[in-house]
Amino acid sequence: MAPPVRLHDYRVLVKVLRPGSAAHRARIVVRQVLQAAGVDDEGVSDAESAVAELVANAETHARRPYELRIVTVDGFPAWCEVIDGDEDLADIPRILRELRTSDPFTL
Repeated sequence: MAPPVRLHDYRVLVKVLRPGSAAHRARIVVRQVLQAAGVDDEGVSDAESAVAELVANAETHARRPYELRIVTVDGFPAWCEVIDGDEDLADIPRILRELRTSDPFTL
């Protein structure tokens, strides 16, 4: 008999970030999520800084709208994404599908 498969609880928090205050808002959201998960102050501060930098870069170099996405797995923040409205992003799912189906030794 095969061992039972444990399914995980994945959740995605999505926040639309307004230009002009996007980095500030992203810092607040990241801080709230990480503090609620019990992350220490140093970890929260590091994550806030990294996310604020990503959002500032998006505001400077990318198209609107901007989104902050925080993925939790079993209630713990696992990763964070900053998404922008660049039309080229629509190609990413296709590229990832091609990578999954290609021979890793020929890339």
